[in-house]
Amino acid sequence: MKKRVSLIAIGDELLSGKIRDENLFYAVNKLTSLGIEVVEERIIGDDEKSIISALKSASSVADFVLVSGGLGPTEDDRTRRAVSKLLKKKLILKKDVLKALSERFEKRGLPMPLSNRNQALFPEGAKVIPNPVGTAPGFSVRYKKSQIFFLPGVPSEFKIMLEDVIKRIGKGKSLRTKRFRIFGIPESGIADKLNGFSDLFKECKIAFLPSFPENIVDISVLSRDEKRAEKIINEAGEWIKERIGDFIYSEGETLPEVIGKLLREMGFKIATAESCTGGLVSSLITDVPGSSDYFKGGIVSYWYEAKSNLLGVDSEFLEKNGAVNERVAIDMAEGALKALNVDIALSTTGILGPGKGGEREEVGTLFAGIAWKGGELSKKFFFPLGDRRAKKIIFSYFALDSLRRFLLSEKRMRDSKEVIEKAKKEGIAFIKKCRNGKNPLFFFITANPPTRAHREILIEAVKTYPHDEVVVMLDIYHADKSVEEASLEERMEMLRIAFDGVPNLSIGISSKGLFVEKLDLIREVWKSEKITFLAGMDTMVRILSPAFYQDPDLAFKKLFENSGFIVAERKDMDEKKIEEIFRERNLERYLNKIKVLKIPSSLKDISSTEVRERIKRNEPVSDLLPQGVEEFIRERKLYKG
Repeated sequence: MKKRVSLIAIGDELLSGKIRDENLFYAVNKLTSLGIEVVEERIIGDDEKSIISALKSASSVADFVLVSGGLGPTEDDRTRRAVSKLLKKKLILKKDVLKALSERFEKRGLPMPLSNRNQALFPEGAKVIPNPVGTAPGFSVRYKKSQIFFLPGVPSEFKIMLEDVIKRIGKGKSLRTKRFRIFGIPESGIADKLNGFSDLFKECKIAFLPSFPENIVDISVLSRDEKRAEKIINEAGEWIKERIGDFIYSEGETLPEVIGKLLREMGFKIATAESCTGGLVSSLITDVPGSSDYFKGGIVSYWYEAKSNLLGVDSEFLEKNGAVNERVAIDMAEGALKALNVDIALSTTGILGPGKGGEREEVGTLFAGIAWKGGELSKKFFFPLGDRRAKKIIFSYFALDSLRRFLLSEKRMRDSKEVIEKAKKEGIAFIKKCRNGKNPLFFFITANPPTRAHREILIEAVKTYPHDEVVVMLDIYHADKSVEEASLEERMEMLRIAFDGVPNLSIGISSKGLFVEKLDLIREVWKSEKITFLAGMDTMVRILSPAFYQDPDLAFKKLFENSGFIVAERKDMDEKKIEEIFRERNLERYLNKIKVLKIPSSLKDISSTEVRERIKRNEPVSDLLPQGVEEFIRERKLYKG
């Protein structure tokens, strides 16, 4: 039997906004958690025509209708009369109910008002639902194909009596749910990234719930098969996480709770230095029970004088340049780091408006600073909308999310050390394993740093030649490349950032330089017959160089008979050039294992070497790097020479 429920709340006071309805919200959560599908909810006034119309409509779409309110003894409680007219049955007095009401008043030492007799009137044939805590019993009736339950509107009574109703409805399908909390991307951006979800996961419902300053995405599956529901919800959840990436900060926990968990895992103590947020960041952090384990204290320094005296910010710099800039944000964080003797400190300085107060930046500008014992960074944020309170809230969330991302990056780099050591010993290891795909694509790069071309070439390769898994590997010992200037841990993190959001992604690290050696390692993990490598044409030329092999013919036979290549064009290197090289080396018999990937000319000139050289010359690199990678390099002060 289906378990579809329609919910109705009755009361003029609910429509006028004088009282907020609690019962429908509670009922929806309770019923859906039990796998009972709620198909609609509505609020109506205390008039008989509206009640009758709502009951007719609700019963046409649901197997059960649950009604809250309208069962009191007063004149405006008209539910009983409306049901009587709907069913065309008389209201009859149930003497046992009347007796129980009278006894309840006697126990309280009170006479029972005459009006309370109305609460013992029920449509003929109705079944009474006892009220253990109040004077208004509920009742249920059958109307056409629906069973309708009527409960009092007092929340404390409704919640207790709902348990009785649930027993009568019975257990529904198995329900599985997931909730993703997201910050830093608007609802429209989330919808774009999740386009196609409903086509892929037809049994899974998705709901977008804007909740300033964050966004929430809920997914749910109802199925009679518990294992099937679990499988679908997990697959749908992974699909969402792959596409939204690090914008998802949790699957239920609040942002301060996530930060508290990270601080505990890292063993860090934190302090705050706030200006425009006025202590809100500290307040959010300390909303979490047990936050005293990691939060030492905060300093609210609104005036220039307070910033100088309490945090050591240079007073002359403040007078000349103002307080809303990168340097002041960093100085404030460093001041709190020293003043409170902590491992990490977070600062905020910005302009709430409506006036600029003499600052150079525009209203709605925030600088968040992070200082730790190994360095410091600052992030700029702009949000010109809303009043002062709205800006304080979103400024605080931006600062906390910046801290979350930093801590997450630090934790991942710490965890990468073990994976790197394993790769050095065993040849291959993984920090993120997707699945053992039947048609995997492998992309080995030194990531020093990973560029915009790396990301876009990979995406184009999968689009042109579909694969069920993408495996990006950090190449520790490339056959002829230096891997200096950024640590392996830093390059692993840049790799994660650069390819964040790529579907079906696995990330690993390899210590073998030759592709024929890489193939042996891959075969130990992937049992699929079809292995494909993605490489640039310059890499392909190196692969075909006999100088790297003791027995080139044997090596080429093993490599090309057991794998294929997607080869991306590079500057001055096209399909004809590759064919020419294969023929020069008497390898044309393997040309059928090569697929050429045509790429825009704008990507052909991008290289990691060019990025490093530009940074040394203090030239912009935003056109060469994924945004997150550029931020990471700037924050970590990499490649400065």
